[in-house]
Amino acid sequence: MALGETFGDEIRAAGLGGLPFTWDADGRIGGRENLTAAQNAALDNVIAADDPTKLTPVIHPVDERMADPVFAALIEELAAAKGITRDDLVANMKARVP
Repeated sequence: MALGETFGDEIRAAGLGGLPFTWDADGRIGGRENLTAAQNAALDNVIAADDPTKLTPVIHPVDERMADPVFAALIEELAAAKGITRDDLVANMKARVP
């Protein structure tokens, strides 16, 4: 069973981050003997729920995106449609995404 690239994030979300075990992309788990029964059960749940096709989202900083003329034009149109300034819209976006 293959594990997806988000498996590490799922491990951390389950409270298993930093524990003494390893995994590889093919689904091989090493170090289960270092985990408690509850931790092994939680690990089994994470493995069962893992979607190997799920990709880690890439977040592009707003300033980087604004360098793209198509994106910048879209922001101008959106700001005009909302009746706010481009700078206000960009500031709002930066408050949500770096």
